[in-house]
Amino acid sequence: MPPPNAFQPSSSPIDKISLDVAASILSQCDTVQEVYPVIQSHRVFQTAFELQTCLILKAVITAQIPEDLLPFSMTLLSSDDGGWIEFLTAMSRLPSLMADKALVDASLSGLPKWHYSGMSKTYAAAKFLAQLMAEEVKPLAAEKFRLGHPLEKASAVETFRLERAMLRFDLMCSMFCSWDCAWLDHNDPVRHRPIREFFGSFSPWVNEQMLCAYEFLKKKIRQVLPEIQSDIAALDDRWGPVVFNKFINDDDYLRHRAVNYVHQIITHGLPLIADLIGPKSNQEKARLFLRQDFSVHFDIGFYPGPSLSFMTTAYRTAVAGLETTPLRSYSADDWARFTGEFDTKYDSTDTAAFKVWLFTHRNKYMRGSILSDTDRNLRCCGYAIWDIPDQINAAAVRAIRNEPWT
Repeated sequence: MPPPNAFQPSSSPIDKISLDVAASILSQCDTVQEVYPVIQSHRVFQTAFELQTCLILKAVITAQIPEDLLPFSMTLLSSDDGGWIEFLTAMSRLPSLMADKALVDASLSGLPKWHYSGMSKTYAAAKFLAQLMAEEVKPLAAEKFRLGHPLEKASAVETFRLERAMLRFDLMCSMFCSWDCAWLDHNDPVRHRPIREFFGSFSPWVNEQMLCAYEFLKKKIRQVLPEIQSDIAALDDRWGPVVFNKFINDDDYLRHRAVNYVHQIITHGLPLIADLIGPKSNQEKARLFLRQDFSVHFDIGFYPGPSLSFMTTAYRTAVAGLETTPLRSYSADDWARFTGEFDTKYDSTDTAAFKVWLFTHRNKYMRGSILSDTDRNLRCCGYAIWDIPDQINAAAVRAIRNEPWT
């Protein structure tokens, strides 16, 4: 028995909780990144994590990422593991993952820690960017379409479309913007498969949602770069005002023109984009920018434009026989040709978002409605995402299209 005046180590209530309870507490963290500070706070959490690492991280992921988006997050992670063969393998599993929740659950078990961390970080960035886009762009849509009243905050369905668009854009960049896209071939059936899998498995109006997200990301990066230019130059004098003119001189993203740094940045992943346009200080953003080691000259393959240009070829079978038929004359069977394998109930031709897209393209042929450079201002309004209940004003659509690009 220790003497009366001997030091007695104080105990904490946390010392008394079981390892199962500790694991349950860790599982309730909002992101994988939030798990680690809790682990470091007490040995009971560290022990629980060491014993049940995969179960804890899997629980965090399944609570954080919506069920309908988990297959996209998993495919994105798998596509980062190698070249286009790995991409094909990942894409080939997407239909099964979307159709079989048990397969998703099984596939999430036993992954390396960095896989869970990557999925969590990327989805958190997608969620942040989607929320920001909803807050900034939906009010703009109400104004530009001359609705005469504000639109409600983004619904759960619109939020799903936004987050999916962000994840799909990141997936496209992960595969198609990693190196020279010369291996993509319109005519080779095998090499054309990635194009069919990525673009053709979704309807044209769902792909248009991804292009809306692309316009938003590009705009936000163009806004932030001049704000941090002086901080970047203070850290590295090679990045002076002359070089930064490249950032704000936008090019036509549908053509093989001079590629600017905006496009190079947005191919580096959603987490970097979110960090650059998020609440970090300008000095922190400058350091993040310089850590990417952007070069003055880079390959055209790092530019999303060439990848997006393949989109029209994904529908060449579906469009056969409808080359001169305007969309307003399509039958239900005609629309069924373009309904993508990976479309959801939120993408049907009964949705208000589809009807907005159709109205803006009703006098066009399908080929002229896919990746049309005349629709860029419409994409800046996120027009294919919102379930606008009002009848769209044709004069407003013409005015939006005729506005100068900004």
